[in-house]
Amino acid sequence: MSSNALFLIILTLSFVGSVALNVACIRWGLKWANVTQVSFVRALGLFLLFLGAGLLFGICIGVILFALSINPSERGMDLLGYAGQFIITCLLIAAVYRVRVLKAVQAAIPHMLATVATLLLAFGLIRPFMYEAFVIPTNGMAPTLLGLHWEAACPRCGQPAYGRPLDAWERFPAEGVKMNCSAERQAVLVTDVSPEVHNGDRILSCKFITPRRWDLITFRYPEDPTVIYVMRLVGLPDEELSIHDGAVWINGEKLDPPDSLNGIHYSPTIEDHGRTWSGPGSKPLKLEPDEYYVLGDFLEQSADSRFWEKGAPGYPPYAVPESYITGVVINIYWPPSRWISFR
Repeated sequence: MSSNALFLIILTLSFVGSVALNVACIRWGLKWANVTQVSFVRALGLFLLFLGAGLLFGICIGVILFALSINPSERGMDLLGYAGQFIITCLLIAAVYRVRVLKAVQAAIPHMLATVATLLLAFGLIRPFMYEAFVIPTNGMAPTLLGLHWEAACPRCGQPAYGRPLDAWERFPAEGVKMNCSAERQAVLVTDVSPEVHNGDRILSCKFITPRRWDLITFRYPEDPTVIYVMRLVGLPDEELSIHDGAVWINGEKLDPPDSLNGIHYSPTIEDHGRTWSGPGSKPLKLEPDEYYVLGDFLEQSADSRFWEKGAPGYPPYAVPESYITGVVINIYWPPSRWISFR
């Protein structure tokens, strides 16, 4: 069974279980408040009404805050949302069943407890131990994964090329912007670039499958463990790794990348503005039993194992400790035009 199929099964079971729990708690709350006519169908309809009203409330609050130029904290928005949802639930119960507000509050409490239980399941089990979603911020993995980016035709083959959009204060280079060709997997200089900035990919990382060579993995950045990076896994524990002649070599043998990376030319160095940076891999290095080595797909603009200056405590700068790996990317789920399954 593929990782995506398993995810869909877990997602479906979680959704059905959440709906069943909420409907059961709505019926329980109404009976507790001595409200009659609490069939399953009516409780399900009331649950759907709660969802629709909550969505409308969220949209209205978002519009009002935007109009007033108010930017509350994420926690503040969460508290506002929960409070608003509870008030709406109480008012809807009072209106639908024609009961006093205090009775409606009593009837709403079990439903809100079900909401809390659902959140605890999502943030206490699914996110820490099963799946986590991320938005790609940069283009070190282009064209496989894209952050905020420019898109243009490759001047050599005409296929799409992707690169980082320039900041407002940056002057467009006379020689062109460095982008990565999706067909040749090589960096190219592009002068004819549309100024439209495209959003980054949204990816799903699975936390309970074992990473394999060439997987895209999410991991805590060794220089700052609070930041999550995503790179391609190329070096495994107990291996000797080197990069030369356009390829990665493991224990003296040349690696053949998967077909999706055809044309990629691996280099241990980056040349930019007349300077050359060489990192670990230009000379053979030995990975210890719990160390991994990662590379980006846009090698000219990837801050990967070749160029980190500080390692995790007790580890060399180039190593991703096994304990720092948080998951394996299984797909791009948004935007739909970029959907692809990796595992």
